[in-house]
Amino acid sequence: MKRLHTDKDKQDKQLIRGTFEYYRGVYGYRQTQLFLYQDHGVWMNHKKVFRLMQEMELCSRVRCKYHHSSRNWNISDRVTKNILERKFQAEAPNQKWVTEVTQSRIGDVWLYLSAIKDLCQNEIIAYQTSLHNDKQLVLQTFSKAFEKEKDVTGLIVHSDQ
Repeated sequence: MKRLHTDKDKQDKQLIRGTFEYYRGVYGYRQTQLFLYQDHGVWMNHKKVFRLMQEMELCSRVRCKYHHSSRNWNISDRVTKNILERKFQAEAPNQKWVTEVTQSRIGDVWLYLSAIKDLCQNEIIAYQTSLHNDKQLVLQTFSKAFEKEKDVTGLIVHSDQ
């Protein structure tokens, strides 16, 4: 005599399906297990919840990774050609400037230094320090440099970005 196949997990499956549908299929087996306990007071092993969800073909919605689509520019629009070509000497002042932002730890605070150097005399034209490494730091440094040096026609500014 053959035994009739009875589904011993029928009640558990109904409970899991009800919880899964109540939360609109957003959550997977881990959260479903927690919601079973939170909403119904039923503690069920996560492996059992996983197995039963697989048998019922219940799977959570997978969120797509967010990709920034604001890149409407070409890389060649932002980065110019290397005009300097590692020729770090200048015959006259205000021909070639190089700029750099560096960081240093002072105690438990990071301090950022932006500097502009003239390659003719190898002297620092302008510098600015800040607690934040942002474009304001660089813009303030260039403002100081342009206040000091008025005639900058034909100037080449080099930065390693």
